[in-house]
Amino acid sequence: MAKMKKNKDPYKDLPPEFKEAIPSMDVVDIRKTVAKVALDQAELNIAQKADQDLADKKEIAKEAGAVYKESAKLNKLKISYCRSILENKGNL
Repeated sequence: MAKMKKNKDPYKDLPPEFKEAIPSMDVVDIRKTVAKVALDQAELNIAQKADQDLADKKEIAKEAGAVYKESAKLNKLKISYCRSILENKGNL
């Protein structure tokens, strides 16, 4: 028997005080909160782009994963080629 999926709360990771405060706010205050969160996110994005240590580690990870990425790309291409040959032979 297939498992039934439970309804998961998409907001479960939010701090409880945030989840409790928002419903009691009026529309203007909710919009102010949205604007503040958007500004916080913009600042976070700027800080992330300026983080040279993070950029260096991303580059190292990219180089380390290059072999796997290229191999996966080649395998997909091989499968695609086999499919096209099977289609041409009328066996797909």
